[in-house]
Amino acid sequence: IHHISLNESQPRYHLFVELAQERHITNEEKEIFDQMLCEGNSGYKYHRNLSNIHRAEIVTVKRNTFKRLHELLGGMGSGNVNQIKIPRLLKLKAHVDCIVENVY
Repeated sequence: IHHISLNESQPRYHLFVELAQERHITNEEKEIFDQMLCEGNSGYKYHRNLSNIHRAEIVTVKRNTFKRLHELLGGMGSGNVNQIKIPRLLKLKAHVDCIVENVY
């Protein structure tokens, strides 16, 4: 998760998830996730209470999106493809595009 501002008045964290069944996350699920983040992360709770950031946004991506990203990362000369970890923060446009173009 990382907070970014996508033409919004306040930043928010964006969490990209790939589910076994493609579907949107309900508002109730998003609220539960936000509550859990507040309970587990004092920094997040602090900024939420001050209204410095919006509730985290959970974005569903199409199936195999992270597999495609994994393959793309492996093509960058990172060594053994089985040892590649998906980074918490994507910095290269090609990596970001791989995720954004597959939003469900």
